[in-house]
Amino acid sequence: MKKIAMLIGIILFSSNALADFSGVRSIDRVRVDTQYVYFGATPTPTNTCSSWGEDLKFDHTTEYGKSFLSTLLSAKATGAKVDLWYHASSAPGTTHENGCGGEQVSVMTGIAIR
Repeated sequence: MKKIAMLIGIILFSSNALADFSGVRSIDRVRVDTQYVYFGATPTPTNTCSSWGEDLKFDHTTEYGKSFLSTLLSAKATGAKVDLWYHASSAPGTTHENGCGGEQVSVMTGIAIR
């Protein structure tokens, strides 16, 4: 019984369970730097900010990040729509002109191709 309760707790508090969700999005712009991939989606996901057209980011140096990058580039190359899971920005609704920078861009926690 303890194992079942622990498993339920892990599922409820996993990063995707606590993340925002935006479905049926197109990938607009993809920029890769030494640690992060920044990208824009249309329509703009809720609770994000936009820094030069980039709404979300993830660390491409991790195993998950490498999988995210592969999926993201496949969607961009084929024009496929994606579903996105992410943590809300600390400055939602702002742009690079009024408070959105690299630190405020939402961090993606999951992606699925439709």
